[in-house]
Amino acid sequence: GLEAPEVEASAEQQARRVEEAAQALARARESLAEAVERRDEAERSAVRLEELTERVHVLAAVLTAREELRATEVALHASTDHAQSLRQRALDLRERVQDLVEARLDNMAGELAAQLEDGRACTVCGATEHPSPAQAARVVTPDEIEAAELSAATAERDHARAADERAALVARVVV
Repeated sequence: GLEAPEVEASAEQQARRVEEAAQALARARESLAEAVERRDEAERSAVRLEELTERVHVLAAVLTAREELRATEVALHASTDHAQSLRQRALDLRERVQDLVEARLDNMAGELAAQLEDGRACTVCGATEHPSPAQAARVVTPDEIEAAELSAATAERDHARAADERAALVARVVV
């Protein structure tokens, strides 16, 4: 067999190898612990990133909703102005119809007054004296009145449509 110095050298080599293996194992454990820590950190970062991504999506939706609300409010103001303008136009045209009807009636009185003669009975009231006969006014035809009525009715429909559009915008702002 082996002599004592050779056994001793072999034992020392074995002990060195065991020591080196133990150090390599310790380094491997350390590396594994570091890798586990980095993995845990990466998982925490991934969860945080997911949370932040969700918050970004929520904020983007809020910003989009705010922009849409602002645009709707601008449209609502414009729609309100437009509806008020159309309402005023419809009122003006309705007033014009009334003026034409009054002018037609005034003219009819003037036409009848032109036929009056003292001593002869009035065809309306039967009086034979005519102290203050009406004067003929502007001649207004039924066609003129009808055209004014159509214009007023169209303006009223335009106003109603604009009021409906405005109401739809109000509903979008309120909801």
